[in-house]
Amino acid sequence: MFQINTEVSGITKKCTEASCRRKNVELPLENFYKHKGSKYGRRAICKECYHIRYGEKIKKGSRNRKYFLQLSPNPFEKEHKEKALKDYKNQCVLLGSTENIEIDHFVPLSWSKIAIKYCIGGNLYKNMLPLSRYLNQSKSSRNPFYWIKFASNKYKINMEKWEEAVEYIAEKHEMATIDFKLAVNNCYVEVKIKRKIKYLNSKLIGLRNINHLNLRSFLEQGINLKVAIDVYGSKNAKEFFSKGETEKYIRNLKNLMSKELN
Repeated sequence: MFQINTEVSGITKKCTEASCRRKNVELPLENFYKHKGSKYGRRAICKECYHIRYGEKIKKGSRNRKYFLQLSPNPFEKEHKEKALKDYKNQCVLLGSTENIEIDHFVPLSWSKIAIKYCIGGNLYKNMLPLSRYLNQSKSSRNPFYWIKFASNKYKINMEKWEEAVEYIAEKHEMATIDFKLAVNNCYVEVKIKRKIKYLNSKLIGLRNINHLNLRSFLEQGINLKVAIDVYGSKNAKEFFSKGETEKYIRNLKNLMSKELN
């Protein structure tokens, strides 16, 4: 690891070089990305090593965001962001801080395809909320109502401010708060099911043993497999789950689970 400041004979001296953990060589500080979470404010590996290690992940994340933005195009995005910031005087809604403020989409953009059915979300003013960068990154694409349960303790969020923020977003959606919460949670359930079926579709390729699908986890979460497969299943999945053997396996699994409960 490297050190930015060193103390020699009681005098603090600023370092101009640091050691890359991967290359194990001294390099100028400008070769390292800044990182607030790091002890010395810089990453432990140089920019070149960082891109070698995380390059594909960064590109994928960038592509995903562009795709999600395309799902909910907004020619007035800039104006909407400015309006959302103005509503809270360029402050974080939950912490009141003014540094590193970003616009969060309360209903994640990655839910857009499903959220539109519930008349919520999108890359629109009604779904925008100013948050500090680390809160925005922590929330990510999680269900906001699940996220706040652990975030409130971790980041010392005032729950009254959270409730005010939810009311503010619900009002912008022209919905009662309780109806808005219900819509978000129902949307999340559908998003979760879609993700699980997508995983199931991939597992079916070259499947040798039905036990590898872990269908028990679907049933434990109360997912109606027949409906979920009809809506989100691939052609291969629909054929597989229409087989008599598969239906029999699911029936037996349900019976086994009910016996365990009794």
